[in-house]
Amino acid sequence: MSFILLGILNSQAAGGGAANAYDLLETVDLSSDTSTVTFSNINTYASDYKHLQLRITTRQAGQSSDSIERLRLRFNSDTAANYSSHRLFGEGFSPSSESTSGAGGTGIDAGLSPAVTQGEIRAANIIDIYDFGNTTTYKTTKTLFGFIGVGQRQFGVHSGSWRSTSAITEITLGSRTGTSLAGGSRLSLYGIRG
Repeated sequence: MSFILLGILNSQAAGGGAANAYDLLETVDLSSDTSTVTFSNINTYASDYKHLQLRITTRQAGQSSDSIERLRLRFNSDTAANYSSHRLFGEGFSPSSESTSGAGGTGIDAGLSPAVTQGEIRAANIIDIYDFGNTTTYKTTKTLFGFIGVGQRQFGVHSGSWRSTSAITEITLGSRTGTSLAGGSRLSLYGIRG
Protein backbone atom coordinates (compact mmCIF):
# COMPACT_ATOMS: atom_id res chain seq x y z
CA MET A 1 0.00 0.00 0.00
CA SER A 2 2.84 2.44 0.75
CA PHE A 3 4.06 2.19 -2.85
CA ILE A 4 0.57 2.96 -4.11
CA LEU A 5 0.34 6.00 -1.82
CA LEU A 6 3.75 7.29 -2.84
CA GLY A 7 2.97 6.74 -6.51
CA ILE A 8 -0.19 8.79 -6.26
CA LEU A 9 1.56 11.50 -4.25
CA ASN A 10 4.36 11.71 -6.83
CA SER A 11 2.04 11.84 -9.81
CA GLN A 12 1.59 15.28 -11.29
CA ALA A 13 -1.51 14.69 -13.37
CA ALA A 14 -2.14 17.69 -15.60
CA GLY A 15 -5.69 18.97 -15.89
CA GLY A 16 -6.09 19.19 -19.64
CA GLY A 17 -9.80 19.89 -19.18
CA ALA A 18 -10.73 16.20 -19.26
CA ALA A 19 -13.47 14.78 -17.06
CA ASN A 20 -12.21 13.74 -13.61
CA ALA A 21 -9.00 15.72 -14.21
CA TYR A 22 -6.87 16.63 -11.21
CA ASP A 23 -5.52 20.20 -11.16
CA LEU A 24 -2.96 21.41 -8.63
CA LEU A 25 -4.49 24.44 -6.90
CA GLU A 26 -2.14 25.23 -4.01
CA THR A 27 0.94 23.80 -2.29
CA VAL A 28 2.32 24.66 1.15
CA ASP A 29 5.94 23.66 1.86
CA LEU A 30 6.72 24.17 5.54
CA SER A 31 10.11 25.77 6.09
CA SER A 32 9.77 25.40 9.87
CA ASP A 33 7.62 23.61 12.43
CA THR A 34 4.02 24.88 12.23
CA SER A 35 1.01 24.17 14.43
CA THR A 36 -1.67 24.37 11.71
CA VAL A 37 -1.98 24.92 7.97
CA THR A 38 -5.08 26.58 6.53
CA PHE A 39 -6.31 26.63 2.96
CA SER A 40 -8.72 29.56 2.81
CA ASN A 41 -10.99 30.92 0.07
CA ILE A 42 -11.90 27.37 -0.97
CA ASN A 43 -15.21 28.72 -2.29
CA THR A 44 -13.34 30.31 -5.23
CA TYR A 45 -12.85 26.80 -6.65
CA ALA A 46 -16.51 25.73 -6.45
CA SER A 47 -17.45 26.86 -9.96
CA ASP A 48 -14.67 24.82 -11.60
CA TYR A 49 -14.37 21.72 -9.39
CA LYS A 50 -16.75 19.19 -7.85
CA HIS A 51 -14.38 17.54 -5.37
CA LEU A 52 -11.04 18.31 -3.70
CA GLN A 53 -8.05 16.15 -2.87
CA LEU A 54 -5.25 16.78 -0.37
CA ARG A 55 -1.90 15.03 -0.87
CA ILE A 56 0.19 15.32 2.25
CA THR A 57 3.62 14.13 3.37
CA THR A 58 4.38 15.16 6.93
CA ARG A 59 5.48 14.12 10.40
CA GLN A 60 5.07 15.56 13.85
CA ALA A 61 7.70 17.76 15.46
CA GLY A 62 8.92 18.34 18.99
CA GLN A 63 8.17 14.93 20.51
CA SER A 64 10.82 12.97 22.35
CA SER A 65 9.00 9.64 22.04
CA ASP A 66 7.88 7.54 19.12
CA SER A 67 4.19 7.90 19.94
CA ILE A 68 1.64 7.68 17.15
CA GLU A 69 -0.18 10.92 16.46
CA ARG A 70 -2.94 11.77 14.02
CA LEU A 71 -3.51 14.59 11.60
CA ARG A 72 -6.77 16.45 12.20
CA LEU A 73 -8.88 18.04 9.47
CA ARG A 74 -11.46 20.74 10.19
CA PHE A 75 -13.77 22.69 7.91
CA ASN A 76 -14.81 26.36 8.18
CA SER A 77 -13.16 26.68 11.63
CA ASP A 78 -15.84 24.38 13.08
CA THR A 79 -14.62 22.88 16.37
CA ALA A 80 -18.05 21.68 17.57
CA ALA A 81 -19.20 18.06 17.80
CA ASN A 82 -20.19 17.89 14.13
CA TYR A 83 -17.75 15.22 12.94
CA SER A 84 -17.88 11.45 12.80
CA SER A 85 -15.49 8.89 11.37
CA HIS A 86 -14.63 5.24 10.77
CA ARG A 87 -11.10 3.94 10.59
CA LEU A 88 -9.73 0.58 9.44
CA PHE A 89 -5.99 0.10 9.82
CA GLY A 90 -3.24 -2.40 10.26
CA GLU A 91 -0.33 -2.09 12.64
CA GLY A 92 2.10 -4.91 12.04
CA PHE A 93 -0.02 -8.05 11.79
CA SER A 94 -2.87 -6.73 13.93
CA PRO A 95 -5.80 -5.23 12.00
CA SER A 96 -7.97 -2.84 13.99
CA SER A 97 -10.96 -0.58 13.53
CA GLU A 98 -12.55 2.28 15.41
CA SER A 99 -15.25 4.86 15.00
CA THR A 100 -16.31 8.14 16.56
CA SER A 101 -19.54 10.08 16.37
CA GLY A 102 -20.32 13.53 17.64
CA ALA A 103 -16.76 13.94 18.84
CA GLY A 104 -16.17 17.34 20.39
CA GLY A 105 -14.22 18.95 17.60
CA THR A 106 -11.84 16.07 17.07
CA GLY A 107 -12.22 16.46 13.34
CA ILE A 108 -11.45 13.92 10.67
CA ASP A 109 -8.25 12.04 11.45
CA ALA A 110 -5.54 10.76 9.15
CA GLY A 111 -1.97 9.56 9.75
CA LEU A 112 0.86 11.69 11.10
CA SER A 113 4.26 10.03 11.28
CA PRO A 114 5.92 9.89 14.72
CA ALA A 115 8.60 12.47 15.51
CA VAL A 116 11.26 9.88 16.30
CA THR A 117 11.46 7.98 13.03
CA GLN A 118 13.99 6.10 10.99
CA GLY A 119 15.64 9.01 9.23
CA GLU A 120 13.32 11.59 7.76
CA ILE A 121 10.44 9.26 6.91
CA ARG A 122 7.12 11.07 6.66
CA ALA A 123 3.52 9.93 6.65
CA ALA A 124 1.68 9.82 3.35
CA ASN A 125 -1.99 10.85 3.23
CA ILE A 126 -4.38 11.17 0.31
CA ILE A 127 -7.63 12.79 1.41
CA ASP A 128 -10.62 13.07 -0.95
CA ILE A 129 -13.24 15.68 -0.01
CA TYR A 130 -16.49 15.09 -1.86
CA ASP A 131 -19.02 17.71 -3.05
CA PHE A 132 -17.29 20.50 -1.13
CA GLY A 133 -19.43 23.23 -2.68
CA ASN A 134 -22.78 21.47 -2.23
CA THR A 135 -25.20 23.24 0.15
CA THR A 136 -27.79 20.45 0.50
CA THR A 137 -25.76 17.51 1.82
CA TYR A 138 -23.29 16.69 4.57
CA LYS A 139 -19.64 16.54 3.46
CA THR A 140 -17.77 13.24 3.36
CA THR A 141 -14.09 12.36 3.10
CA LYS A 142 -12.03 9.28 2.29
CA THR A 143 -8.39 8.98 3.32
CA LEU A 144 -5.68 6.49 2.42
CA PHE A 145 -2.82 6.81 4.89
CA GLY A 146 0.42 5.19 5.90
CA PHE A 147 3.24 5.98 8.27
CA ILE A 148 6.20 4.31 9.89
CA GLY A 149 8.15 4.79 13.09
CA VAL A 150 10.67 2.85 15.14
CA GLY A 151 8.89 -0.48 15.54
CA GLN A 152 5.60 1.01 14.36
CA ARG A 153 4.00 0.77 10.96
CA GLN A 154 0.42 1.70 10.26
CA PHE A 155 -1.54 1.72 7.01
CA GLY A 156 -5.24 2.09 6.49
CA VAL A 157 -8.32 3.78 5.18
CA HIS A 158 -10.44 6.37 6.92
CA SER A 159 -13.89 7.72 6.14
CA GLY A 160 -15.19 10.91 7.68
CA SER A 161 -18.28 13.06 7.76
CA TRP A 162 -18.80 16.71 8.58
CA ARG A 163 -22.45 17.06 9.50
CA SER A 164 -23.06 20.42 7.88
CA THR A 165 -24.77 21.47 4.67
CA SER A 166 -22.57 24.56 4.42
CA ALA A 167 -20.22 24.80 1.47
CA ILE A 168 -16.60 24.31 2.53
CA THR A 169 -14.78 27.64 2.40
CA GLU A 170 -11.78 26.81 4.59
CA ILE A 171 -9.74 23.69 5.42
CA THR A 172 -7.46 23.61 8.47
CA LEU A 173 -5.00 20.82 9.21
CA GLY A 174 -3.00 20.20 12.36
CA SER A 175 -2.25 17.41 14.78
CA ARG A 176 -5.02 16.10 17.00
CA THR A 177 -3.20 17.11 20.21
CA GLY A 178 -1.63 20.36 19.01
CA THR A 179 1.84 18.99 18.26
CA SER A 180 3.41 20.98 15.43
CA LEU A 181 3.84 19.67 11.91
CA ALA A 182 7.54 19.35 11.16
CA GLY A 183 9.39 21.64 8.79
CA GLY A 184 9.88 20.00 5.42
CA SER A 185 6.29 18.79 5.32
CA ARG A 186 4.35 19.36 2.11
CA LEU A 187 0.59 19.82 1.74
CA SER A 188 -0.92 20.10 -1.74
CA LEU A 189 -4.54 20.83 -2.65
CA TYR A 190 -5.96 19.52 -5.93
CA GLY A 191 -9.28 20.18 -7.63
CA ILE A 192 -11.20 17.35 -9.26
CA ARG A 193 -13.46 18.36 -12.14
CA GLY A 194 -15.59 15.20 -11.87
